[in-house]
Amino acid sequence: MRQAVDIDTEIAKMRNARREREGLSVIPGVSNRAGNGIDNAAAPPSTRLRPLNLESFLSLAIKPREMILNPIIPEKGLAMLYASRGTGKTHVALGIAYAVARH
Repeated sequence: MRQAVDIDTEIAKMRNARREREGLSVIPGVSNRAGNGIDNAAAPPSTRLRPLNLESFLSLAIKPREMILNPIIPEKGLAMLYASRGTGKTHVALGIAYAVARH
């Protein structure tokens, strides 16, 4: 006979395991909401996100964003092509793809 399983507990276990694999459940100085026994105070500081004051932010050496297709599509950007039916969106999209591929 199968044992009854609490679905909420199982989902929480899976989320906690994923967070641990991705390094998300360990936040320095914050209590561990997952309750998995990890001591957050002893954890190394995360390099992914950190608060910055204005002076630190302005002193960062951030390279300017390059353009994939100037002036339409920036590197690591998002563009949306929209219009009514039958106005040539596919033709424009294919032209953009060809221009980017040739570059």
